[in-house]
Amino acid sequence: AYPAALARAGVGGHVVVEFRVDSTGAVADGSLRVVESTGAPFLEAVRQVLPRLRFLPGQLGEQPVGVTVRQPFLFVVRPGY
Repeated sequence: AYPAALARAGVGGHVVVEFRVDSTGAVADGSLRVVESTGAPFLEAVRQVLPRLRFLPGQLGEQPVGVTVRQPFLFVVRPGY
C-alpha cells in the first residue's frame, strides 16, 4: 500500500530490493536485501507486501529452481488521488 501521508503530500519514491524466489515461486524467508530506497515508509510498504507475492521460479531444464532477483518498486502519485 502506498504510504497514505506521502500520497496525500504528492511524494513519490522507489525501492530496489534483491531477494530469493524459491522453487515454488515464494519469496524465501530472510532473503531480502535492500539495494536502494528513497525512504523508510516506502521500504516498509515493500516489506509488508513481498511475502504475499508469488513469482515464476527459475527453470533448469524442466525443473523449477530457486533464483535471486532484483526488483524495483515505484511509488507514483496519480492525479486525482
